[in-house]
Amino acid sequence: MKQIAQVLLLDRHNRLLIYLRDDKPEIPFPNHWDFFGGHVEEGETPEQALVREVREELGVDLPKWTCRNGNFSGPMIV
Repeated sequence: MKQIAQVLLLDRHNRLLIYLRDDKPEIPFPNHWDFFGGHVEEGETPEQALVREVREELGVDLPKWTCRNGNFSGPMIV
């Protein structure tokens, strides 16, 4: 089973950033709103996957971030 890492990104006004997936029938959940993230590649930690995915999807580097555990099943990157 593939491991997925997703992140809740908030802007400076604490608004949740999400994106609309492409409307392609061959992808999972086409034309649905989603969080940023994706598959964890072999040899990669979930945290590394999140940094990579944000760079690939948004063109934003996260050179400094904090992992904070919240009321979620996994870590939250802020």
